[in-house]
Amino acid sequence: MESGRYPGAHRVTLPSSRRKAVGSTLPVLMYHSAPASGPGSPLAVPRPLIDRQWRALRSDGWELRGLTDALSRARTDPGARIVGVTFDDGFSDFLGVLDLLSAHNAQATLYLPTSHLDTPEREDGPWLSWADVARLPRELVEIGSHAHVHRPLDVLPRADVRYEVRHSRQRLAERIGTEPVSFCYPNGYSSRSVRQTVSAAGYANACVLGRRLADPDGDPYAVPRLQVTPAHDEAGVLSLVSSGETGWTPRLKRLAYPAWRVVRFAAYRGAGKMLT
Repeated sequence: MESGRYPGAHRVTLPSSRRKAVGSTLPVLMYHSAPASGPGSPLAVPRPLIDRQWRALRSDGWELRGLTDALSRARTDPGARIVGVTFDDGFSDFLGVLDLLSAHNAQATLYLPTSHLDTPEREDGPWLSWADVARLPRELVEIGSHAHVHRPLDVLPRADVRYEVRHSRQRLAERIGTEPVSFCYPNGYSSRSVRQTVSAAGYANACVLGRRLADPDGDPYAVPRLQVTPAHDEAGVLSLVSSGETGWTPRLKRLAYPAWRVVRFAAYRGAGKMLT
């Protein structure tokens, strides 16, 4: 893939987000739903806005890659201007993202909960089907696992975690012909035990939420990501990949995580209630 601006790109006049030529950070963007239009929400960024965001990134010299390739490139070339792009949950509107990936000479990792693929039409939203996944162009889309059932793994018994991690990998391998190497923890929750289980299952990397820039040489099973929302215009997304999520909210959420995990663990083990 070429570096720098892609052919026909419109240069966006914005403050440069260039990081140092020698650095150890990798911005990884997290998307969920990508509707064709509408105002969007924290988990739904309309495709016209994604188009503008990616156009700004490409015009500023960034390459957009799936997580596994982004990590590899960032490790071998710390000065490379690489952005990891990920989509969670397997919403059917991801099919509309394929044209954007092609137009921007980009790649993304798509994390699929395999139970959603078994029942693509549900009350909480339409999901991709196995037939949809089989038709996804592999040169544009890396398929990753999002467990079998989309539920936090860090409060489950170890046997259940092993099943979620291994069964989803096996199902994907059977249906797409290759074993996925990238994993995404549902709701971003993990623990040392969960990460060890993911590693033992054969995955090469896994991502959390994190809300900060990733260290390519850090723990490959706890790669942090940055949440993209409709509030990120061209300038906003350039700032995001340069500085990460700013303000007190990301810090407070990280600080609150240990206590919140204790609450969630007690709710699940005591009353069978899954808190997210």
